Amino acid sequence: MAKLLKWLKRNLKGNIKGTLEETIKHLISLKPPKCNSEALKSSLRDLMKNDKVIRNEYESLNMWLNADVPEKVKNKRLRVIDKDNRAVFKKVRVVQYNISYGTQTQTQNSNSTAKEVQVVPTNDKELQESDEEQAVPTNDKESQESEEVHAVPANDKESQESDEEQAVSTNDKESQEIDIRSWEVKEEEGEVLVHPSFSRIPQKFSFSPSKQGSYVEPILEHVERALFRFLVKNQEYIPSNIVKEFAIKCHPPRNVDFSDADLLCLLNFIIKNSSLFTVPNSDQTLFHGEYKLKPLDILKSFKTEARNHHAHGITQIEGRWCDEKLQRLSTLSLELVNCLGDENAYELLLRIKLELNSELEEQCVSSMKRKYEENEDKFHEKKKRMVEIELGELVDFALDIVNKLNSTNEGHLSQIVRLAVDEDKVFLKIWKSLATRKDENERIQKFISLMNVLFDMNLKTKSETI
Repeated sequence: MAKLLKWLKRNLKGNIKGTLEETIKHLISLKPPKCNSEALKSSLRDLMKNDKVIRNEYESLNMWLNADVPEKVKNKRLRVIDKDNRAVFKKVRVVQYNISYGTQTQTQNSNSTAKEVQVVPTNDKELQESDEEQAVPTNDKESQESEEVHAVPANDKESQESDEEQAVSTNDKESQEIDIRSWEVKEEEGEVLVHPSFSRIPQKFSFSPSKQGSYVEPILEHVERALFRFLVKNQEYIPSNIVKEFAIKCHPPRNVDFSDADLLCLLNFIIKNSSLFTVPNSDQTLFHGEYKLKPLDILKSFKTEARNHHAHGITQIEGRWCDEKLQRLSTLSLELVNCLGDENAYELLLRIKLELNSELEEQCVSSMKRKYEENEDKFHEKKKRMVEIELGELVDFALDIVNKLNSTNEGHLSQIVRLAVDEDKVFLKIWKSLATRKDENERIQKFISLMNVLFDMNLKTKSETI
């Protein structure tokens, strides 16, 4: 399918004919990847739905494809499960986050305000009331290090992969703690760059590990609750046997009402059973926003970049979440809850993102200000040293040249030394002007001429006196 979509993107231009059938026949004559006319039409429909640019460019083709949809597909609707066979969800899980940085390990009940959610909510307010208890992150709130890990095995092979994933997670965590113990733990807010032994890519850490957690923890909590509310809201489309089969194959097994389901469990269930919430080759979907027709894109991105990084990413002295990844996490969470249609979670996560952006900007300004002040101090220090060096050279010049001169007034020779020590501006200009003369005798003659004119002296070289 992927190869055919790429082929279509390359070969559509200039190959659209007068009708849909003529176009399909012509495209097949161009020898696309192995397919028949129906497969080609199906791929074209997917391409039109998922690529707005191509849809706008080939409006007539899109119109033909929409008109050619079989009646059974047009009339197909999401399947509503009867009450006796539909899933029932009940959220009572309390999550414990273990935070491990260096040799210090902390445990925090970050979901202490979690309440039991009604199985059949009467309105959106009941669906969202648990989220309203979660506030914007505070500065002293500790970060989370790991969540309970499990997979969604559809067969024995996936079960084995899940066990391996859990084992790797434990081994990685142990090895990370051993490596970090050899370092001195520092938790200073400000600009920190990753040590080259961890990463070759420069990364900026503006926050300490605990401050990173004060943003990461509530973001993951809001997303987890939004995922659960999505299932509760749409449980009429979810067969109980599907949930039971999934829960049994989890590692460890989960309750069939998902009362102990965590973030990874919820993500995996929706990813695996996304067909329950959409109708193929149709605009019917329970998802929303730009990802409503391709929800797997955002679900898988969040699982990989957010949840898996949080659980398995390498922990450095500066923490696990650099500025770029923190911003990416906040953006992914907004895109995901928007896809789930959870307005309450969206508003809360938007507040967190705005606060995060604001604090990162403050950190950036503060860092630039510190650098400016440091550079300014270095400049003044360098200027001071240059002035001192210049003064020493000026005095040495004066002491040297008075030994080569005579004057009818002995006070004039003493005055030359005083002018140098006092850094007289005119005397300083005379000294600098001598740099244009390479010959020593020419320099002395120029100095005598200028001093006699500007300071009314009667200087001569000792050779002239003799």
